[in-house]
Amino acid sequence: MSLSDFIDKSSGYIPLWRDGWEDWDWYYDDNTKNVFIHCYRRAGYRDRSYQGVRLKKGSFVTSRSQIARELKISEQNVRTALKKLVSTNDILVETSRKGTIITVKNYDYLVNTKLTVNQHLTNSQPTPNQPLTSNQPTANQQLTTNNKEKKEKNVVTQNSVTNYTDDFLEFWEAYKKKRDKMSTFEYWQTMDVNDGLLKDIIKGAEEYSKTFQGNSTYMKYPRTFLIDEMWKEFIEESRNEENEVLKEKEKNLEYFKKMGVVDDEGNIL
Repeated sequence: MSLSDFIDKSSGYIPLWRDGWEDWDWYYDDNTKNVFIHCYRRAGYRDRSYQGVRLKKGSFVTSRSQIARELKISEQNVRTALKKLVSTNDILVETSRKGTIITVKNYDYLVNTKLTVNQHLTNSQPTPNQPLTSNQPTANQQLTTNNKEKKEKNVVTQNSVTNYTDDFLEFWEAYKKKRDKMSTFEYWQTMDVNDGLLKDIIKGAEEYSKTFQGNSTYMKYPRTFLIDEMWKEFIEESRNEENEVLKEKEKNLEYFKKMGVVDDEGNIL
């Protein structure tokens, strides 16, 4: 049976916007994406009370075990997904005497379908009773001004953090997907990166980047790479490969020693 066979339109709906998903940190992380959509679907559309607990719009009461049952995933996966969503300010998780309260941040923005771009432009234009004068901007002039202000704001934001540390810049150079540098650096500052860990992170970033052969489109954002500690997986793979190469060299050395071709140090006789 298709999804349409189970939809109850009398229960209301939530908008699921087309654009922006591919740029979101967790779009290619199925567990985290599913947990967020589940929270978004469960969130209340108005302020209300639940067994004496006051819930704001965008919130609901649940538990990790309940979400795990509903999504048919492990509690550990739920715990990890919630941690990731909190780290990117997608949700807020609080405890109460009735359970865990999850609040979808920016809920009003996500569900607001009333103010579209076209409506915004229309509202910016004068009515027939308000003819254009030399002192009134046209819609195009207003849009140009808004774009200019947005561009200037972006420049200020990009330059607001300039003192990147040398170890972070070394990681940034090794990791081939260059997105959200500022927020990645903010997370980097929460990590206790010593020389040994830095070496592992750099190596893992290089190995991970190689798997995409120069196409970073489907790479995780650098911040996600750090949060998930993904370098560990690639460091382990790299070490296993190095061990295999070393074993092969030792095997060849033993063979040539028996043949009397080389001495114990591997020098040709």
